[in-house]
Amino acid sequence: SSNGTCVEFNDCDCSDGYTGNSCEIPICFGSAATETSTVCSGNGTCVKKDTCVCKEGYTNDGKCSQPICYGFNATNPAVCTNGHGACLSPNNCVCSAGYTGNQCQHNICYGFNSTDTSNVCSGHGSCNAPNNCTCSSGYTGDRCQYTICFGASTQNESSVCSNRGTCSAPDNCVCQSGYVGNNCQYIVCHGRNTNDSLVCSGQGTCESPDTCVCNSGYVSKNCSVPVCSGLNATDEHVCSSHGSCVSKDVCSCSTGYTGFDCQLNVC
Repeated sequence: SSNGTCVEFNDCDCSDGYTGNSCEIPICFGSAATETSTVCSGNGTCVKKDTCVCKEGYTNDGKCSQPICYGFNATNPAVCTNGHGACLSPNNCVCSAGYTGNQCQHNICYGFNSTDTSNVCSGHGSCNAPNNCTCSSGYTGDRCQYTICFGASTQNESSVCSNRGTCSAPDNCVCQSGYVGNNCQYIVCHGRNTNDSLVCSGQGTCESPDTCVCNSGYVSKNCSVPVCSGLNATDEHVCSSHGSCVSKDVCSCSTGYTGFDCQLNVC
């Protein structure tokens, strides 16, 4: 077989790198070509001394010892998307914790693939590294699970929307009944907000929805009734029954009457 010397009948002295009765079997890096489980790392064919022809998917580093994954050999820093996994066999990446995909090209954040945009980072951000969400504007939290309304997040329910509503979207408060304003900061009393100068008829303070605390000298649910000399304007005896109580302790007397309480006749 040209790979040795015949020293006597049926007795060959093989050249270095060959074996067999007729020196027909090459040896590659210590393993005979017939030792298919070990020669050329089990991933190629020994065609001549120390010369392996690798199977598809293995690099020709001499011994066919390195698999190739998606164009990169197993020792290349870029294999399995920049080292996020190990190339164990041709196009077979085993991903490190926090990565997924056939090339370990996708991050995982709290159980969701970075491509699952409706669920990863609560659908309100991007998964830029394992368990590392970058939240969209108006959202916060490690998983972007909290909404922000006017500087307060739903993580602290007592501060969001002035504790009078629900933060349903960034800077969008849905107010409870009796409250208004973009941050639910205004109380409503009988159809007027606390930012209205005429709330509680301008004669009281709107303390809670439809609850006015009237100034001295005014009564009724919206503080619209003045008091004159201890009698409400609606009392038939107010202003001595001879006039109208038009504001606190101010009577407008009927013709023929005078006095602070319309108690005097005009002659």
